[in-house]
Amino acid sequence: MKKRLQKTGESLQEYASEVERLDNLAFCDHPATVRGTISLQYFVDGLKDGEIQKSGRMADVQDLKSALLYALKLEAATQASRRDRHSIRGARVTADEPCESRLLKEMEKLKEEMQTIKAGISNKEKRNFKCWGCGGTEQLRRNCPRVRKEENTVSSSKQEN
Repeated sequence: MKKRLQKTGESLQEYASEVERLDNLAFCDHPATVRGTISLQYFVDGLKDGEIQKSGRMADVQDLKSALLYALKLEAATQASRRDRHSIRGARVTADEPCESRLLKEMEKLKEEMQTIKAGISNKEKRNFKCWGCGGTEQLRRNCPRVRKEENTVSSSKQEN
């Protein structure tokens, strides 16, 4: 049983059932809990994929069935990510060919609309500000001639006292 490893092309389910069968034959005189722990250890140790084996050792699984389920999920995730990488590798990008994508045209339209809206907002902000000193709309308080006159008269009256 120690030499039984997952074979190439053997599914995880087939491998788990074979480990369980061998465990029941080799340790038939032991309690079921002991057999379950032993089969779990042999299952994880004999996994072919090193990443799944490492993850299986680190996972907090209590029996062979939960270890099998965990290994199946990892295998599915690994296969899905491999497919994603292959599809990316197969893509070609050429700069000399114009891209006639409908989505790119829509994105350009949206970009132009956003720039128009942004320009309108900034123009509106420029038109609608009010001076806090005199209430006029032509300048900010720091540039207000009325506030400057008041500050000059206040400072000159202080100097006279």
